[in-house]
Formats: sequence, C-alpha cells, structure tokens
Amino acid sequence: MSNKINPWDLDIRVRERNLKNGRLQEKDVEKFLGSLPDLADQTSAFGTAQPAINVTRSDGNVSRNDGDKSE
Repeated sequence: MSNKINPWDLDIRVRERNLKNGRLQEKDVEKFLGSLPDLADQTSAFGTAQPAINVTRSDGNVSRNDGDKSE
C-alpha cells in the first residue's frame, strides 16, 4: 500500500471489501482511526421525526408503519 491512502478507500461502506482484497491493511485503518480528533465535547443531541415509522394522516392522527397494528 502506498503511503498516501485515498479517503474513499477508508469509507465504512467499502472498507471491508478493501481489506479483503488487499487494497487496505488493518494497520492503515487503525492508523487512520487513531488520527481522528475527539470531537465528542463539540456535539449536541437532536431529535428528528422518522416518517417511515410514524406517518401523520390527513385527519391529524398518527399511523404507525412499523408492523405494529395498534394505533
């Protein structure tokens, strides 16, 4: 592996494939993860609606869309 790693190769969506085919080494991933700054103290929690789970109907009632038949 070259010294310069393409950030796309480390993307979580393709990382396992790149490890399996030798494009990445486990030590490269560990080095990358170790170099990331800890930004936990700069975060704030937030909530967001999950429209796929709870859907507001035209009559204003909420309909569950998660397999639960209760309303």
